[in-house]
Amino acid sequence: MPDAGGDAACWAGQVCDACGGVLGPVHRCTRRVHLDHLRPGAGADGVVWSLAGDRQLDVNLVVLGPGSAIGEHDNDVVDVCLVVLSGSATLVVDGLEHALSAHELAFVPRGARRAITAGSEGVRYLSTHVARAGPAIRTP
Repeated sequence: MPDAGGDAACWAGQVCDACGGVLGPVHRCTRRVHLDHLRPGAGADGVVWSLAGDRQLDVNLVVLGPGSAIGEHDNDVVDVCLVVLSGSATLVVDGLEHALSAHELAFVPRGARRAITAGSEGVRYLSTHVARAGPAIRTP
């Protein structure tokens, strides 16, 4: 950007805190994170990081210790892609077991029941799906 003068405080409000780009009528924020630098707290299993901000995609980094699991649940709203970054896991979809290891992608279609159990060294994986509203309370 050419130097248009003014003081730094004047320009500070026109720079995106997330990506460093200049704010304007059309700003498409690029967010980056180095996944290897994200670590869970001691003994924590589950989501370590989630993509934030205005978006149409939910991305979560999930870390499970050896033998830890996310129990069986309905995948009834969205298709989900799981990408194993490191370690291994057993993914069960509608009762069928799938062994997953590093650099494998698994597609779980909406309508399926799924569960995942980490292998002996644990697992780190990304879970990605279309963004959706949070859980809703449903009356019987």
